[in-house]
Amino acid sequence: MTDAPHGRGDPAVDGSGLTVEVAGPADVDALADLRAAWLSENDPTPTNGATTIATPELRADFGRWFRAEADHRIFWIARRSGTPVAMVNLTVFQRMPSGGTQPGSWGYLGNMFVLPGHRDRGVGSVLLNAVLARADADDMALVLLHPSHRSVPFYARHGFAPDHERMVRRPPG
Repeated sequence: MTDAPHGRGDPAVDGSGLTVEVAGPADVDALADLRAAWLSENDPTPTNGATTIATPELRADFGRWFRAEADHRIFWIARRSGTPVAMVNLTVFQRMPSGGTQPGSWGYLGNMFVLPGHRDRGVGSVLLNAVLARADADDMALVLLHPSHRSVPFYARHGFAPDHERMVRRPPG
């Protein structure tokens, strides 16, 4: 990788008060709040009371998860005028060495979420472009994701295409 997974670096700015930067430990509560907003919108049985602000329990759970994932997952946060409005992360997988060449890496893009009031205004594109710039700078062999039905056109506009070479095993029952 070009820098430490959670090094700040220069934030991407789009000219309208939107900034996108790699998130670090100081951003855990803001990321947990974005996760709570996702849960309130998408989870049929929300565990946090269907609120867009994380409960203390969710914040603690999220903080533990963030620390456990920090060595192989890069988080980004988007803010408009300083207020968190979106997030995404990229899990980095190191490829097995094959002898004589650098093994390389690939990424799994996950947990892309933009608050409803900020959708269809370019926030997702700025956020995704920051992730893809990092993947390209790190010479990742590919970036994989599992899009929602609604997000397929968005990802297609950014160069993603269906891939029928993967196989999935789901637990029985």
